[in-house]
Amino acid sequence: MVSIYEAFYVDNYKKTLISIEEIKPEEYSRKYWGKLFCTEAGCEAKLSYVKLPGNKSHFRKWRESPHSENCIHFAERIDGRTGTRQVGVQNGFISPEQMKKAQREAFELEILSAEERIKKREDDREKRLNKKNTKKVTKTVEQPAIRVIVDPAHKIEDTNQVKGRLYKRDVDALKEKDLGQTRTVTGRIEKVETGEKSALVRICKNNKFVNIRFGEAFFADAPQYEGLFYYIDQFATENNNAVFNATGEVKQNEQTNEFELIVFNRDGLLVHGRTLSYIATTYSIESDKN
Repeated sequence: MVSIYEAFYVDNYKKTLISIEEIKPEEYSRKYWGKLFCTEAGCEAKLSYVKLPGNKSHFRKWRESPHSENCIHFAERIDGRTGTRQVGVQNGFISPEQMKKAQREAFELEILSAEERIKKREDDREKRLNKKNTKKVTKTVEQPAIRVIVDPAHKIEDTNQVKGRLYKRDVDALKEKDLGQTRTVTGRIEKVETGEKSALVRICKNNKFVNIRFGEAFFADAPQYEGLFYYIDQFATENNNAVFNATGEVKQNEQTNEFELIVFNRDGLLVHGRTLSYIATTYSIESDKN
C-alpha cells in the first residue's frame, strides 16, 4: 500500500495542502483532528495522523472512511496472485549481500536532507502508482513466518531453510517486537570501546541510544578485525555525526532496559558508508606517509 505523506487540511471551508513534516504531535488533537482528507482527485477519505519515530510518521484513513475505488490508496487485492496467511515460524537465513545492501540503503537514507527525503517519498509514490493493479486475489495459502537466525550458537542445519527478509530500523524506531529478531540498525556514533576480542559502538538518534556489541563469535568469524575498532573512534572524532549501520540480533540490557544489537558476522557493520577494512587501510596508508 502506498504511504500517505500529504493531506488536505480543511477548516471553515478553507482547504490547505500540508505535508507530514508540518504536523506537530502536540497540535494534532487540538487543531487537525477530523479536518484532514485525502489529496487524490475524487476521493474524500478522512485521514488521521500516525506519529512514529525515525522519520516514519504518516497519514492513514479512518476505518469508517474508505478511499474511493479510483484512488491509489484504495485497498484492493491483486487478481491471479496468491494471498498468504502466516502460520507458525520457520528458521531462515540472510546472505552477506543482503546485509551489505540493507546497510548501504539505510546509510543513504540517513544522510538525505529533509527536502531530499520528501522527494524520495514522491518518487517512490510514483513508482508504486505506475505498478497499480486493482484486480482481486483468487486464493489464500498458509505459510510460516520466517525468523532469521544469525547467532552461530542457535543456527540449525536445515535443508529446507529459506531466505529471509532483513528489516531496517533507526535507533529511535526499535520496539519490543524487534527483540530476538535480526535487524539492520542505524544511528550516529557516540563512543567506541575496545577490549580483548570485544568491542562496543554506542550509537544515537533523537536521544535514543543503542549499544552495538561485538564479542567472541564476531571475532571468530572476523579475526582480522581484532585491534581495528579504534579506527572507528578516530574516524568519529574527525567526522562529526558519523553514521553507523550494523546488522545483528536485537537484545535488551537488563540493567539499563536499552536495546542492544549483537553482531556475529564480518559483514555486519558499515562506518559512514565504508567497511572497517577500508577505514583501517586508509589510516595505515596515511600513517606510513607521515
